[in-house]
Amino acid sequence: MADELTGLVSDNREGVSRFVNTGLPEVARLIGDLRRLTQRLDTVAQKFEDKPIEALFGSRQPEFEGQKN
Repeated sequence: MADELTGLVSDNREGVSRFVNTGLPEVARLIGDLRRLTQRLDTVAQKFEDKPIEALFGSRQPEFEGQKN
């Protein structure tokens, strides 16, 4: 059993090393990006909840001037 495990580790050493050196840092960056995305989506959802019209059309709405004669 120990020989099988040693062989398995030896066979996959290059792939594991590549993952640790390049794949793992990419996963860490992805997690950071997902956290920032979640925070931004949270902010957008809060704006829609608090002021839905303002969230859709902006804070300045044109004033109605009525009919001109």
